[in-house]
Amino acid sequence: RSQNNKLHVKLENTNATKVEKKNFFSSLLTFLFCFSSSPQMFQFYNAYFFGKNWLVTPHASWQVLGIAIIFALLGLGNSSTTLRVYFSKVKQRRPSISKSS
Repeated sequence: RSQNNKLHVKLENTNATKVEKKNFFSSLLTFLFCFSSSPQMFQFYNAYFFGKNWLVTPHASWQVLGIAIIFALLGLGNSSTTLRVYFSKVKQRRPSISKSS
């Protein structure tokens, strides 16, 4: 009887640990997503700033447009990579649902 009680306590502790790890992982993933999205917003801001500067300034050279395009491509590439990794990690951590018939 004592061993049976110890077994139930151990099972309850492992289930609680799994839940804590899952919550920690999701909060960590959300923190990292927010942390990595700020430089991407800065890249999009730079693309907007240089593109607007090229349109408004009458004697702007082609380099201003070039740097605007480069920043836009960097922002798009980094954002798509970050979102792809984020969703793949979320998909890996989601428990698979088995069909019982």
